[in-house]
Amino acid sequence: MKNWAKLVLLGILGFAPILPAEASAQQYAGPLLPHVGGQVTTAFANRYGPDAEGYITFTAVTPEQLSLDYSSTRGLNVRRHILMADRRNSRAYVLGYAARMPLVMHGTTSLGISGASLVELRNKGTTAAKKSLPR
Repeated sequence: MKNWAKLVLLGILGFAPILPAEASAQQYAGPLLPHVGGQVTTAFANRYGPDAEGYITFTAVTPEQLSLDYSSTRGLNVRRHILMADRRNSRAYVLGYAARMPLVMHGTTSLGISGASLVELRNKGTTAAKKSLPR
């Protein structure tokens, strides 16, 4: 087959309809909701020294809460549940993890500021969200 015929054939095949596939995302999930098994890796420094890594692994996603395991190269291993209502509306962002923190911290999120705070930032340029660090 001549080169020009191959190009025409490839062009026709390139426009072939793509069969629709069913999405496996949860209906309640909304945008940017993590999947079970997904992992986020962070690098940080604190009073114990530089060059540490933290790993957030999503262990369960339900309409009520997001569950995660956190571990670091400094030996910390903890679990946390973040309520979906808090992901939408909380005004407190807890930055970090510690062994003595409760499993559920009502009224807070720890994966970034809430959706309500993001909307407030977009509309007003400022937000009432507060950041706190574990002690």
